[in-house]
Amino acid sequence: MIDKFTDLLQELASLIQIPLEPDKNHACLLRIDNLYEVQLQLDEQEQNLLFGSKICEVPPGKFRENVLKNALKYNALPPPIYGFLGYIKKTDTLSLFSFLSIHSIDGKKIFSHLDGFLQVVIAWEKAIKTNAAAPHSLFPSSPTTSIFNIKP
Repeated sequence: MIDKFTDLLQELASLIQIPLEPDKNHACLLRIDNLYEVQLQLDEQEQNLLFGSKICEVPPGKFRENVLKNALKYNALPPPIYGFLGYIKKTDTLSLFSFLSIHSIDGKKIFSHLDGFLQVVIAWEKAIKTNAAAPHSLFPSSPTTSIFNIKP
């Protein structure tokens, strides 16, 4: 399945015009505009492509409590959502995780999911950095423009 992962990365790379290759741990860190990072890798059973991104640090106190409550509300939304929010206690960081079945995807599906995934990351980061406990709308919408400025 590692070959499948490499093939999928190459398909995605051709769409986003960023070279992508798995590292020695069979993962790939995608850096976008030196602002955002998304880790792509196969799960242990090699059945799913995992996406993960740290969003930003959340300061302690009532604000963090409100952010995490809203994160739980986001996680309870019906599909389509582009991932699940989590909290990394060690670094006080909000993060987003997602996965797609390796058996039903290609580069275009990864691109489409990645684009929505990044829009969620950006929305939460902007909200937190402007002292909002969640984006203005917790409900994700279909992206009208791509983070990569290209259409899928």
